[in-house]
Amino acid sequence: MPKSRGRRPKKSSRRNDHRRRERPSHELDLRMLQVMQAVVEAEARGDAAGALEIVETHATDRDGRFFWNPDRVARLAQVVQLGGLLPGWATSRWILEQSLIQFDPALRGARQEAMRIAIELRGPDELPGVDAVDVQTKVMDHDWVHRQLLIYEYGGLERFLHAWATPDLVAGADRIHEWVAAPIRALRLESREPALLAWTDLASGEGLETPNLGAAVLEEPGDCALARVVPTECGPMLDGVPLGVAEKTADQVAADPRAWLDALRTVAGTEDYFVDLVHGNFLVTDVPSNISLLALHDFLPSPIPRDPDGIVTAEAVIALARHTASSGGTEPEPLDLWPCVAAELLAPDVLPHLPRRLGPADHAWLEVLGDTLPDPAGRACRALTEGLEDAA
Repeated sequence: MPKSRGRRPKKSSRRNDHRRRERPSHELDLRMLQVMQAVVEAEARGDAAGALEIVETHATDRDGRFFWNPDRVARLAQVVQLGGLLPGWATSRWILEQSLIQFDPALRGARQEAMRIAIELRGPDELPGVDAVDVQTKVMDHDWVHRQLLIYEYGGLERFLHAWATPDLVAGADRIHEWVAAPIRALRLESREPALLAWTDLASGEGLETPNLGAAVLEEPGDCALARVVPTECGPMLDGVPLGVAEKTADQVAADPRAWLDALRTVAGTEDYFVDLVHGNFLVTDVPSNISLLALHDFLPSPIPRDPDGIVTAEAVIALARHTASSGGTEPEPLDLWPCVAAELLAPDVLPHLPRRLGPADHAWLEVLGDTLPDPAGRACRALTEGLEDAA
């Protein structure tokens, strides 16, 4: 990986109803305010199906443009599709996302301050968007620093759990109240296996293992990252995508974890500051959507359709999964194919098509993935294998 730690290829357009391209202007359609509030309330109840139904009923604005954040729609679809396969920690991650977008009057000042700092660190030449509103929308959606400040440092998660989340939503989560106080930690990657990532906590020197959901999809042993390690019933894991940093920055954070923002200020404006990496639906994966699409690229038909439909994409995912299972996921380096396969198999535009696209010849590689991938991807593969056996 290039030594500008954390740098990622530019975002590519995605492919279906849940991955619509964002509209160029973010002028608010005031008629959608009640609809937006209804979706927020349904999510806070844990009613993903109800929220998704509202979104689909009111999909476009007055100009006929798709209104909703595609990653938010994908999360809702994934909660509905996975059903009983969805682990509690994924519901905890869903709560994180809700706390980020909840426009709580009590956090108005905190939201403004988080935005100010995130924009200041980026600098005027690194701001996304076509106008001021678009810039703020994209920073809120994709900026790692803004996310950390608003959810954790300024109390967004704690406030959401206290004032907005319903008991039904929280009941499905995994130790979410303990996530509130999770600190930033400086980690060094030691090794990556298909199901596990091994890290060293640079502050304590202790080893740490987390599920391989893709947090090191482009990293190599020795690379460093900033992350929040949170408790779950299955053991420690990362709360979401980590921020890759240079070793010097990681050492600075390890020496004083509470001053992590000051450490990032020292590299802001350099190639070692790349916080625009929260691209995708991170409910059950840490692989940015543009990276999993990179893994899928060689398995899509040529020329690649501008917007491949679900069947075309599902066929490509099956080919990628078969290749990874048979090759052991050893190439191409440093791209880690295992979490890319898991992310694509569970993608909401792919998963519904898989049972109809699989046959007896797919049994062997599905068994490999079921035994290799961490849940919920592993469980999904095992369920697909059982479906093939029942159909035989």
